[in-house]
Amino acid sequence: MPLNYRLSPDSPLKHPDAPERIFSDPNQYASSQRIQDLIELGFGPDKYFSDRYHSNVVAGPVHSVLTQEEIDDLLTPAGAVWFLSHAIDLDVWEVARLFETGTPWPLRAQDDDVQWAAGNLKEEQMDYLRQLFQPVGRHAQIIIELQSNGWEAPNEPDGGPVKRVRAYWRHIAKEANEDIRMVRLAAWVLLEYYECVRRFVKQQELDRFRIIGEGRTCW
Repeated sequence: MPLNYRLSPDSPLKHPDAPERIFSDPNQYASSQRIQDLIELGFGPDKYFSDRYHSNVVAGPVHSVLTQEEIDDLLTPAGAVWFLSHAIDLDVWEVARLFETGTPWPLRAQDDDVQWAAGNLKEEQMDYLRQLFQPVGRHAQIIIELQSNGWEAPNEPDGGPVKRVRAYWRHIAKEANEDIRMVRLAAWVLLEYYECVRRFVKQQELDRFRIIGEGRTCW
């Protein structure tokens, strides 16, 4: 496995709770952590579910609980492979090969130039996202297929856009020596990876807006 697919020994993604932080619902995660803190202080359910503490327990991040350090590591080839390896039943070597074979993955909307990340991510991180995910272009059907209940978009004939997407899946599967459904699963996970980064940016913007609002209130 290439060196750049190895996380550094002190990577925050190697922390035991990293998968839970990244793959769980942010509000539920934050609430469970607050409840655990109250339990360790000796509080019982009658206390932390009381009116006095309930609002503090349920109030939490809307979009993401990731830290800047975690995002910094995720926005690397090693971080993307780590993300894939925790969601797909393949070893890291196979995940790395599949990841590399499909890059750049056509999973960005046609009008998505990654400017939504400006001011929240470094320019080199934005460049990395652009290199990893190209606009869907003639494979626009991929997004519809991945976001539908089944692998194929409903009511679409076996031709045109759907035919191109199936050919794309077969090409990646052949090059990576993987089953076609594993390729589709990898694409879906990487689409979630992209959304994970977007949710972090949304949370950063929300937190900044809240701080500004609180500052104005104090003033």
